[in-house]
Amino acid sequence: LCWPHSMALNSMGQTAKFESMITVLVIENEYLHLKNGILDQSAILLSKYGYLTWMDCKTREYDIANFSELQKCQQSVGQATYKILLAFSGLKEPLMRNSGYNTRVSECREAAETLLE
Repeated sequence: LCWPHSMALNSMGQTAKFESMITVLVIENEYLHLKNGILDQSAILLSKYGYLTWMDCKTREYDIANFSELQKCQQSVGQATYKILLAFSGLKEPLMRNSGYNTRVSECREAAETLLE
């Protein structure tokens, strides 16, 4: 079941992928009552191997950039290279099996605020 679904997603155009992303967001927020945003969906539907996905979560604008080309461009103009932080929340279960998901969202927001101080 997953393989045909993933093949269908891969053949979608960017507009259809974005619409699917919003549909999933509405289902998760309004029917499953999860306090999540669009990053999980965008990582699955909009990302491309070897590229960085940039997304403004407020305006929902997005773009992809070739990682190697971006790195070369920054170095050639003397810009400082960027840093990427990946954090594992420790969550290994599907969202609905973990009743503390919304608590985890609050904890992650608090951690992000601490990192920005």
